[in-house]
Amino acid sequence: MGKFFLSILIIFISVGGLVAQLKMELLLDTVIKADEVYLDPLNQIYLINNTDKSISKYNSHFQLLKRISFNQGWDHAVMDVSDPFKCILYYPGDYKILILDESLSVIASYDESELNVQSVICHYTTDYIGIFSNNVLKLKNYEQQKSLSSEPLYQSETSHTEYPYQLKQSNEYIYLLKPGFGISRFTNQLFEESSWKMPDIIKKMDVTGERLFYFSNAYLITFDTKLKMEEIILKEVDQFKSFAVNSQYLLILLENQLRLFKWK
Repeated sequence: MGKFFLSILIIFISVGGLVAQLKMELLLDTVIKADEVYLDPLNQIYLINNTDKSISKYNSHFQLLKRISFNQGWDHAVMDVSDPFKCILYYPGDYKILILDESLSVIASYDESELNVQSVICHYTTDYIGIFSNNVLKLKNYEQQKSLSSEPLYQSETSHTEYPYQLKQSNEYIYLLKPGFGISRFTNQLFEESSWKMPDIIKKMDVTGERLFYFSNAYLITFDTKLKMEEIILKEVDQFKSFAVNSQYLLILLENQLRLFKWK
């Protein structure tokens, strides 16, 4: 188990109106209306708009590839695009998990009776999906009807249920964000291998390789889980809505703007 706390770097510059550490280049700054953003391993961008109930997919040059409408019966949709050929789409409160192909067409649908409004889902492997629901973490293969479950997880008394849980996969690990507690990392056998207590409420988490990224108190921060080193990527981020990362790019979604950065 491990803990980490905020450490502040000294040198910052203005990049696209944001105060950034000297390590990235602004490639795109455009006006957009969206509520959530995702970035897949092929550098393709996905935007969810909860007002018009649409999902838009773009290439890295921000050329529109596809736009679809999602279920009108739900307030918002959640995706996992870790596998761009098997994207996960679900609606918090619904009991279905949808699998989309590269053209955002539904290629599979799975019923999951244990889902609730706080449940979170992630891609794990080509065959397995990760699910956190009712305080239990699971890996499920719906085609072969196989599953693996963790023991019931510790529930923090300070958990802030107004902020969503998040579940991410990277390098065969599963990362679970529990608002008000922190981030836990699980092995492929669903053993809690590491846990990091956060000093503040985290609004959003992402992970690539051995690096965690999270947004809290107007700071976008990265933590190297291998070297146990923390850096502030951006500070003084106003009107923040969401972000996404992969090994090459960082996406920041503000109230009416989308900005794409390339790691240097």
